[in-house]
Amino acid sequence: MLPPPKPYRSHDPSLTLPPLQTALSSQPDRRDVEAMVMTIPFLNKIRVLAKISPPFVSSPRGTDNQNPGAVIAVDGQDAAAVKVMVKYLGSLLTKEGKYIVRVFEGPEIQPRQSSPKAGEMRDATVDYLTTISAWHRVSEEIIRFFQSPSESSPAEASSATEEPSSGISPKSIVPKTEKLHISSPSLKSQQPNGAAAAETTSAAETPCPIPIALVPQYQLTTADAFACAIPINDAYAPLDHWQWMASLWRACVGPDITVYIRECEREELERYGSGNPVEVRLSDARTLVVRRPAGSPPDLEEKALRRVGFEVEDFLTR
Repeated sequence: MLPPPKPYRSHDPSLTLPPLQTALSSQPDRRDVEAMVMTIPFLNKIRVLAKISPPFVSSPRGTDNQNPGAVIAVDGQDAAAVKVMVKYLGSLLTKEGKYIVRVFEGPEIQPRQSSPKAGEMRDATVDYLTTISAWHRVSEEIIRFFQSPSESSPAEASSATEEPSSGISPKSIVPKTEKLHISSPSLKSQQPNGAAAAETTSAAETPCPIPIALVPQYQLTTADAFACAIPINDAYAPLDHWQWMASLWRACVGPDITVYIRECEREELERYGSGNPVEVRLSDARTLVVRRPAGSPPDLEEKALRRVGFEVEDFLTR
């Protein structure tokens, strides 16, 4: 008798990963792995990550909230430049009181140096799994923030950014969710009774501020850093190696906007226009690319900051 036919299962072809590429030659060293991983187009990486962990508004958990909020990831290998952009966006988005902004930091990116030994590969993989576990807990913090942003208090904001006298800072804790709340100050000036009543009526009609989560060095930065640092001592090709790193972000909340601060060579800067450091790819990849010469000081150009701020505000009001 012939075996029964296999049931037909439809699937989305865009979610199909390429077949595993086996490496028959000698295993590449770290410099080769890093070069090949970073050769993968970063917009393709962002699109893959968006399928693995979609934004909160696209997930079932985000359908019940009228103003679910937005995640803005600021990615880039230069932590100082990322911090400058996060600070600028946090200040910009709180000026008019339409948003309540909170910064969520994860564990520091400190992958160990790669080694040709199999044991070193196993240890580095464990480091990455530990990092991903910490980020999953941060993701749950972001979701709770979206569901009840009013639980934030200004007192927590100041304590989150101050260094304790013991020398232990929130950045030394894993996961390092820096509970930074940025909100506009409330008006406490005395007013006549009629003006106070009018203000109360106006406040009742004013919509609640939308929660915005700023996440520095999130999925793209972390996946790239560990994919470059963890050696390949098996049959995985560099593309499959990176995709395995990306797959572990499943069930995390993904960014609505990715601001990618890209360190690049002069040729790339000239190709996209040296006087235009920001490339807008919001329509097809929800990404803003800020290009700067490799090895530049951490300060970002004022025109780049202003352009990113304008595009972010415009995107959030659509």
